[in-house]
Amino acid sequence: MTRRVMQFLIPGALALAIASSIAGGQSVANTSAQATALGGTYTASARGFDAIGWNPAGLAMPGTGGFAFTLALNAGGYGGSGPISGKDLKPFSGDSIPYATRVDWLNRIRAAGGQTFGGGVDLTALSMNIGSVGLSYSIAGRASGNLPPDAAELLLFGNYGFANAVRPYTLQGARLDVSAIGTAAFAYGREFNVRFGSARDQHFALGVTAKYLMGHALGVVVDGGSNVASAPAVNVDVRLRQIVSDTGNSKGGLPMAGNGIGFDVGAAWQGGPLKIGVAVRDIANTFKWTPSEMFTRMSTVKYTNGQQSQVDGVWTKVSASSAAAQDSVTQALNPLVINPQLAVGLAYELPLRFTVSGEYQQRFGDGIAVAAKSRYSAGLQWKIIPFLPIRAGYAQTPDATFLTGGVGLDFGLVRLDLAGGVNTKTSGDGVGHVALTFGRH
Repeated sequence: MTRRVMQFLIPGALALAIASSIAGGQSVANTSAQATALGGTYTASARGFDAIGWNPAGLAMPGTGGFAFTLALNAGGYGGSGPISGKDLKPFSGDSIPYATRVDWLNRIRAAGGQTFGGGVDLTALSMNIGSVGLSYSIAGRASGNLPPDAAELLLFGNYGFANAVRPYTLQGARLDVSAIGTAAFAYGREFNVRFGSARDQHFALGVTAKYLMGHALGVVVDGGSNVASAPAVNVDVRLRQIVSDTGNSKGGLPMAGNGIGFDVGAAWQGGPLKIGVAVRDIANTFKWTPSEMFTRMSTVKYTNGQQSQVDGVWTKVSASSAAAQDSVTQALNPLVINPQLAVGLAYELPLRFTVSGEYQQRFGDGIAVAAKSRYSAGLQWKIIPFLPIRAGYAQTPDATFLTGGVGLDFGLVRLDLAGGVNTKTSGDGVGHVALTFGRH
């Protein structure tokens, strides 16, 4: 492959890697630094306004106070990539990658069906509960991308490919999605007089969260029919369809380029030292981006007979674009839906103020990556001093392994929680969260 083509493709791959470091959870942002410190094991333990996004049944369980809120103070983020991670790349920073290593990486990417990147950031503007009723508004930013095996082979071996096999290459399946979705949520939990077994001090509750989702920002880059050939001569034709919700010329306010409603349902039980929670988030969700509200253009880079040309099309409102462009945008946006996610968690109180917790989460379908495809996590909290809990956690997703920890300061009506963690697969991506809570919670 020519150096000029590599100069075009590599920045695209780097953009995907950067996206993985800017970006958690459900479509309602995680307001709890406790949950972050515990590796995300909170479906059984979430109470008060934290339960809005984790498990609405927690609003009716013991531990939920009469009134509590947080205002524009909660933030958290995460990132990851696979099967090749930043940890794999780190030893070769500023140096060439050995042939055997590149072969191994390509085999791993082929087996996985491509190289993926992803991450997210959650911001909470307001979250509160009044007894068993919860209200919140949050913004969830998400980034995800895919580099297909052909594109990975071009980057690793050039246009003569693996084992110098001259053949045409396509970038079909190459994609980058970056989005910001605001969610206004109303949640309610109710306790029922139901007992299971002989455990003491039992409580059982059901809950529901109703959500209105607003698409504030979207950027999509997809392959538009690229082709790279080596015989009889080097011929490169890279085409990228770009789609954005705003070209940067809006005059104040957030654009509304998509909307929909969604519902979460949950159940919670506790008896003695054991807590169990089950939640299905987005059991129904109608959110869709509106193609006619988007802007689009096609960018091309060609290299033919030793001559390079690059053309960036003009941004055009999709509703005013050609029929072919409208169809292309619609096809690109169709997969961007929010699919259901199942979460099952438990927590157990041990002597000496220790609490252990565990959780499993599974997202069904592809769509918008509001959460990792699957996650196993475990957490440990020790209240060595009642107002100074210390927390640690572990979380495993297909593309990341997080070790987390945190500490809290509980002064009764005011509580400060801090959490952080590192992705051990990359030794660079991390997670951080700070939360300040007011009221009985």
